[in-house]
Amino acid sequence: MSSVLIVGGDQVDGIKEVLGNYEVNNIHHWSGRNGGDGNKVIPQSTKVIVLVTKWVNHSITYKVKTCHEAWH
Repeated sequence: MSSVLIVGGDQVDGIKEVLGNYEVNNIHHWSGRNGGDGNKVIPQSTKVIVLVTKWVNHSITYKVKTCHEAWH
């Protein structure tokens, strides 16, 4: 499988473990709390985005949402 991007959350080891069960080995994690995270570019190989909404600022949520809409 291609890469997975986890946005938000401080403790994502459990999520990484579950993804490992599906043979995902390329996992990126953005905290989603920093304003600079909104300037990051979503890797082109990303096929799945896991958005942990409890710990993400609004601009990151918007970026992920608009990126998802562009894929469809």
